[in-house]
Amino acid sequence: MLLREFNPIKILAKVSVGQAEKWQRLDLLLRRQTAQQLRARNAHWHEQPTGLDKAIAVLWVINEEFTRRGIAPGWRQAPQFVKALPPPPRAPHSDGTPGPLGETLRRKLLLRWIDLAWLRHELGPAHQTKKVAWRGVFLANDDQAWAAFARVNAVQSAGGGKVSTQTPWQTLAWLNVSKFDKLALEGLIDRDAGALRQSARNRVEAKYEPAVEGLKDRKFPLTQEQVAQRLIYCEALDLARGSPTDAARAVRWMTGETITRQSMHQMKLKLTEQCGFRTLAWRAQPKSQH
Repeated sequence: MLLREFNPIKILAKVSVGQAEKWQRLDLLLRRQTAQQLRARNAHWHEQPTGLDKAIAVLWVINEEFTRRGIAPGWRQAPQFVKALPPPPRAPHSDGTPGPLGETLRRKLLLRWIDLAWLRHELGPAHQTKKVAWRGVFLANDDQAWAAFARVNAVQSAGGGKVSTQTPWQTLAWLNVSKFDKLALEGLIDRDAGALRQSARNRVEAKYEPAVEGLKDRKFPLTQEQVAQRLIYCEALDLARGSPTDAARAVRWMTGETITRQSMHQMKLKLTEQCGFRTLAWRAQPKSQH
């Protein structure tokens, strides 16, 4: 596969020839699995070499199911995106054109395609990009969207044999992705978004978990399942900087669960009262981060 030919949709179509029934069975199996089972399957296939077309096809199908449920790429148990520049293309042809894609670049491109598929689903066809040529990414027509995906992820070969795509921050700026939506990504993730997401997880362990676990010792104790659910709400509210609207979206990104803004607001008040959270994010009523 050459640089401009990477397209998981076409790869899936190629490996499905004569095996449509097999891939339909896989699709039905994935629909019946829990989110945690999907994450385990996703992690397993990410360990396989992406030089194998089957691995790319299976990962694409798995991540289509995550997207259908509303679970964002950042909570699918994929390996952390490697930000290092990919190596030069392998075995250049005699006419000087680049050779086949290496493992690092194929993996990088796959993660970017997965992010774009989720953004298309999450933001919808009304979303406007800053780069006019990329507006097709959000169109309802699949063929037009996939063609736009390929333009967004076009691989460039520069002097010195370096091969890369547009940087994540530039790509997201041209796609007009909000600061909050960046937090949900994995392949197009920028350094700041990655740090914010990890910091929220660290605060869950260091601050929120001990406080919420303490609710198991009160007169009417919480069950372990209720504790786990409240910790998800804590992480969502932390990421959303206290905004119930954004926190409700973050809960769906993490679990696929739909919760209304009003219910999220009530849960925020309850957690503030029961756990004594007093930081600005828990006291204020900030606007949505868009």
